[in-house]
Amino acid sequence: MKLALAAAVLVVGCDARAQGSGSGSGSASAPAAPPAAQSPRPVVIPAGWVPLPEVADAGLAAAKDAARGRVTVVRSWGEPSLGCFATVVEIAGTRAEHAARIAESFRATLATDAQIEGWTFTDGPAAETTATLTRGAMKGSVRGRFAIDAAGVPSAAFAACFYNERDPARCQAACTGLLASLESPKVQP
Repeated sequence: MKLALAAAVLVVGCDARAQGSGSGSGSASAPAAPPAAQSPRPVVIPAGWVPLPEVADAGLAAAKDAARGRVTVVRSWGEPSLGCFATVVEIAGTRAEHAARIAESFRATLATDAQIEGWTFTDGPAAETTATLTRGAMKGSVRGRFAIDAAGVPSAAFAACFYNERDPARCQAACTGLLASLESPKVQP
């Protein structure tokens, strides 16, 4: 499974956007709806950040081929004038599998287009993963949280928050808060 292909595409998309005009707010179309069992927005978006549905759409298109039947939602926000961007990938599992497998697939796919450092996966009832990302001038971090329903089917929410050289101090502070706010996926007990 190469579910993280979506995140890699999003890093590419945001990198290209950051080098463009820097003032666009994306199209008027609404981001994709989350899986019914998950929260409508699993992170707290910093004030002033706008939805970037065209970036999310590119990631979702890439994820559909790799999702293998999983419900996958990709949403992106940013403050292009500062060079700050965030993407959330939510995955609702379809069969019992270990959260570590989903996390490793995510890591491996991110590694095809970004340098990953400090990857950690903490297993257990509150399974979580963290790492730092670098792709060219873009730097950032990723955090993933997992939940398992009563049937043993895992769900995951990954948040990647990254920035370029425009205002790294402000972006890094915003990213720290955004990643800390990531909620575990909501699952049926």
